[in-house]
Amino acid sequence: MNQSHEEPCVPSEDGAQGLLGVERPKRPLAQRRCVRTTLCCAALVIAGLAAYSDSFCGPFIFDDSGFLALVSVKKLPIRRILAGSRPVVDLTFALNDSLGGMDVVGYHLLNLTIHLLAALTLFGVVRRTLELPLLARRFSNERASTPVAFCIALLWMLHPLLTQSVTYIVQRTESLMGLFFLLTLYCFIRAASARHPGAWRAGAFAACALGMGSKQVMVAAPLLTLLYDRSFIAGSFREALRRRWGLHLALAATWLILAGSFREAFGRHPMSAGFALPGVTPLLYAWSEPGVILHYLRLVFWPSGLSLDYGWPIASSAREIAPGAIVVGILLAATLWALVRRPMWGFLGACFFLILAPTSSFMPLRDLAFEQRMYLPLAAAVALAVLAARRLGERLTARLWASEEERRQARTAAAIVLMLPLTIALGCRTYVRNWDYRSAISIWSAAKEARPQNPRAWNNLGEACFRAGRYDEAKADCTEAIRLKPDYADAFNNRGLACAWTNFLDEALRDYDEAIRLDPNLADAYLNRGNAYDDLGRREDALREYGRAVAANPGERLIYINRAMTYYRMKEYAKALADLEKFKDLGGVPPEQFLADIARAAGPSPLRRPSSGW
Repeated sequence: MNQSHEEPCVPSEDGAQGLLGVERPKRPLAQRRCVRTTLCCAALVIAGLAAYSDSFCGPFIFDDSGFLALVSVKKLPIRRILAGSRPVVDLTFALNDSLGGMDVVGYHLLNLTIHLLAALTLFGVVRRTLELPLLARRFSNERASTPVAFCIALLWMLHPLLTQSVTYIVQRTESLMGLFFLLTLYCFIRAASARHPGAWRAGAFAACALGMGSKQVMVAAPLLTLLYDRSFIAGSFREALRRRWGLHLALAATWLILAGSFREAFGRHPMSAGFALPGVTPLLYAWSEPGVILHYLRLVFWPSGLSLDYGWPIASSAREIAPGAIVVGILLAATLWALVRRPMWGFLGACFFLILAPTSSFMPLRDLAFEQRMYLPLAAAVALAVLAARRLGERLTARLWASEEERRQARTAAAIVLMLPLTIALGCRTYVRNWDYRSAISIWSAAKEARPQNPRAWNNLGEACFRAGRYDEAKADCTEAIRLKPDYADAFNNRGLACAWTNFLDEALRDYDEAIRLDPNLADAYLNRGNAYDDLGRREDALREYGRAVAANPGERLIYINRAMTYYRMKEYAKALADLEKFKDLGGVPPEQFLADIARAAGPSPLRRPSSGW
C-alpha cells in the first residue's frame, strides 16, 4: 500500500477548519493570555482616566496647603523630610513642589497615577491568586481568572468611595500605602511560584518597607501575607513558615520603621492618634467604631451622602452601639469560621477587618470616621461580592442548562448585562463626586448637606466663604456652627474675623473674648483681637495681645508681621524691623511696599492687615 502524504489535522482554538480541510493552527496559550491581560490593563487605565478626568483642576482644600507647606523642599532639606513619620509620602510631595511648585495639576496627576497603578496591581494579585493550584480547577481551566480579576479591579477603581483618597491631595498617604500593600502581596505571590525567587522576595521586602514609610495602616501587611500563604499556597501556618520563614521574618522586620509611630501612640501628648487623646478613651472609641464600620458597609453598596468630614459622634447609649456591634460581631464570627472551612472567603473577611483595625478598633483617633480608611478594605468587599455573584450564577445556570458550553455562555452574558450598567453608574457617580472638589465652597457645602449636624463642616464652609469675600455668609455659617456646638472656640474666633472685615469691630471683639474664654491657648484669637485693637487705634492693647499670641504659638509668622505693622505706625522702626526678621526666619516674604515704607520711615503703610483665624 502507498503511504499517505496528507498533512495532519491540527485542532484550532475554535475548532474551525482552514483551507484544503486543514484546521488553522492554534495560537500559543501564553500569547492569548498576554493579549487578554494587555487589553484588560488598557481598559482599566482608560476607564480610570475617564472617571477622574474632571479632578485635575480642583484647588488645595482643608489640610492640603498647610501640610504641603511643611514638606516643601524650598523650606526643608531632604534629610528633614525623610526623618518624618511618613517619609515616602512626604518625599513625593516634595518632588511635586520641586517640579511644579504649587501648581495643583501636578499633584492631582500623581495622585491619579498612583490609583491607576494600584488598580493594575490589584488586577494582577487577583488573577494570579485565582490561578494558584488551590483555585485553578475552578477559574483557570474555564479561562475565568482574567475576566473575574478585571471585574474586581474595575469596580474597585471606579467606586466613588475612593474619591477622597484620590482627589483630596493630602490623602495620597492612603492610596500610596495601598499601592505598596498590593505590590507586597503581588511580589510575594510571584516569589512563591518562581524558580529563582530572589528578585521577587527583594521586591516584596522593598514594597513592604516603602508602605511602612507611607502610612501606619501598613502594619497589617506582614500578617496578611502570612495568612495568604497559609490560605492559598502552603495550606498551614507551619508549612508556610517552614518554606518561607526568611521572607516572612524580613516582612515583619519592616515594623521597625514604625517604631516612632508606636512611641507617639503611647505618648502623653498625641497630635491626632494615641491612647492619651483627650476626651476619647479606648473603650469609648471601640464602642463607637462598629457603627462607623456599618456606615462604611452601606457606602460600599450605596455610595450616597459622601462627606469630606463626618464629625462622627462618640456612641453613648446602647441604642447607638447595638446595631453596629451586632452586625460587625456576626461578620467577625463568619470570618473566623470561614478561615477554617473556606479559606478564600475567610481571607477576604480578614483583609477587611485587619486593614481597618489600626483606625477602627480601640486606639483612639481624633476623627472616628474618614472615607479614605476604606481604600483597601473596599477591595476585599468588592472581591467578595463579585466572587459570591459568580458562585450564585454557577448554581443557577447548572439548574437551567445541561451543556457546560451553554452554561458558560449564559454566565458570560449575565456578567456583561450586570457589569455594564454597574460600571457606568459607578464611573458617573465618581465623576460627579469629583465635581464637588472644584472649590472649597462646593466641597464644604456638600459636607454640610451630607452631615448637617457636623459643626466643623459649617465652620469650614464659613472659612471658604470668607476667603471668597462672602462675609455675611461666613458669619451665618459660623453662627450655625456655634448653635450646634456652643463651646466651639474656633467658630467664635472665625465669626469675629468675618465681623472685623465688615467693620463691626465691637461684635468682633465680643467673639474674640468668648473664643479666648473657651480656649485660652488659641493664638489666632489673641492675634485677631490685637488686630481689632490696632484698627481702633489702641496700639498698646494691640501689642499686649500680640505678645500673648506669641506666647501661645511662637511659630506663627503672621503674628510678627502684624506686630511689625503696629510698631511701624508707632514709629518704632527698630522693633518693626526685628519682627520682620523673625517673620522672614519663619519662611515669610514681607510685602515689598511695606519694606519700602519702613526704609523711608515716613507715611502710613498702605497695606491691608494680614488676617488670621483660618
